[in-house]
Amino acid sequence: MYRTFSRCVKKCKSVWSTRLLVYAIVVTLTALIPGVYAAGGKVFSKGRPMNLGDYLAGRHAQFINAPDAAVRFYRSNLLSNPNNFNIQNQIFTILVFQGKVKESLTLAEKLIKSEKNNISLPLLVLALRDIRGGNYAKAAKKLDLLPTNGIHSFSVPMIKAWSLAAKQNFGEALGNLEQRMKNPGFIALYAPHAGLIAEVAGKSEISKKHFKDALKQYRRISANMTRLAGEFYERNNMSLKAKALYLNYSKFNTNSSLFNHALERLAANNPKKFRKVSSQTGIAEALFGLSRSIQRQDPYQAIIWIQLAIFVNPEFSFAKLRLADALSGENILQSALDIYKLVSRDPEYSWASRLRVAKTYNFLNNLDGAAEVLNAMAREDKNRIDALVNLGNIYRGHQRHRDAVNVFEKAKKRVKRWEKRHWQILYGNAASRERLKEWPAAETDFLKALKLNPNEPKILNYLGYSWIEQRKNLKRAHKMIKNAVKQRPQAPYIVDSLGWAQYQLGDIKGAVKNLERAVLLDPADPTINDHLGDAYWRVGRKLEAQYQWRRSLSLDPGKDLILVIEKKIKYGLPKI
Repeated sequence: MYRTFSRCVKKCKSVWSTRLLVYAIVVTLTALIPGVYAAGGKVFSKGRPMNLGDYLAGRHAQFINAPDAAVRFYRSNLLSNPNNFNIQNQIFTILVFQGKVKESLTLAEKLIKSEKNNISLPLLVLALRDIRGGNYAKAAKKLDLLPTNGIHSFSVPMIKAWSLAAKQNFGEALGNLEQRMKNPGFIALYAPHAGLIAEVAGKSEISKKHFKDALKQYRRISANMTRLAGEFYERNNMSLKAKALYLNYSKFNTNSSLFNHALERLAANNPKKFRKVSSQTGIAEALFGLSRSIQRQDPYQAIIWIQLAIFVNPEFSFAKLRLADALSGENILQSALDIYKLVSRDPEYSWASRLRVAKTYNFLNNLDGAAEVLNAMAREDKNRIDALVNLGNIYRGHQRHRDAVNVFEKAKKRVKRWEKRHWQILYGNAASRERLKEWPAAETDFLKALKLNPNEPKILNYLGYSWIEQRKNLKRAHKMIKNAVKQRPQAPYIVDSLGWAQYQLGDIKGAVKNLERAVLLDPADPTINDHLGDAYWRVGRKLEAQYQWRRSLSLDPGKDLILVIEKKIKYGLPKI
């Protein structure tokens, strides 16, 4: 029922419209559920007012990522149920999720006095409040009440180790962490903290060993570990090791500018003045590190843990940047935008943040805002191409291909020596030129991009598909697309290209198989449905072909495709 309710409510234009719809549903509920009746605008169960409308509206506001509205509805519900633990807990959790941790503290105090079991988050928040105030002993009593399983089986030992370090009990702190590292699977998690605690204790060789052990655990070192270890090496006059880490990350993440400023600093021999590592910043690092470990399976909880890290260390720019990334991933775009703008004031992450500001403007359909940011960045540093490439791709997404070509051509002029990473400029330019029907220029750039990066699926697919459409280089195109599918078997547009290549080469049965798979991967793509219709027609499944063509028309294809499909529906395909 709740899913049906949600689908209906999505059509409303505001939360208040949602509220009206909710109350309409409540009226229906009172007619259907025995023992529940409405009177005076409220819902009663066994004589007690329930404010079911406010509760359902709050739930839906959470569902559509409107936390302020959710809190407002839940607080309205509390007027008639002031001691309702579940509602109080919902409000508390939302406040923490929003980063309003100080505002949540009063509720946290109320929640821990209840006899309920699920009070681990309120306990943790209050312990972190005590830590911020320097009262580690008081925090320890709350930490002892936390569960010993789940994420707390990792968070509590790290927080306690840093609490011991705050009291200068470095030996005990390191001993506790080293005991846990006897399990090799935990080295990557605990070793960086052992290294940082040893650094604070002045145990240089021990700290170096722990960071070395931590780095060995990674096949490909993450951004967070790169930052942690890189900053450690910089603080301890090992700039060459820091540089190697930053370069390694950039090598495997060619689109990332996270460590560009650090590399520029090191190249200019302009060391950064780092804040002294403290127990508070160490605990913030522990909370943030755990957030990264649960990001994929539980993005909502991951955001809460990042907010807690920032609560403990309000100057934690990297955590703020990743918080905005996580919010953007959950489509909470305005909040993400506000945080990106805040982080852009930190020189270390300014460039990376501003690229994200432009990207978020684009998501919010503010193309002018995105273009203004990226053009300003391109003027600011005329040796860089990333702002121009991002702008070109945004124009492509808006079908403004002439603007995209102009931008990509500017980016091409900035390249002094062509490298593998530059394939994206040529690819973007070629794709826009193809859309502008400037095929000779498009083909030239596609081939140049392919030479720079011979196995890139996007290039293989686009060039291969274009050749197939033109019925040229068919065997080579087929081979290229098979290579692309091998690398991206779940990409519907690439699987479609393979099916269409088989169709053009006369392997209609093979085409049907792959085009059916492509439709399963993306049922709402008009071109893929149209291609499947053609293949069905050729194997004699004419009724199914008609269905696919009509479905394609219902999916809002381009004007040119509409005319072609309508003709096929009326006359079918000509005989070969």
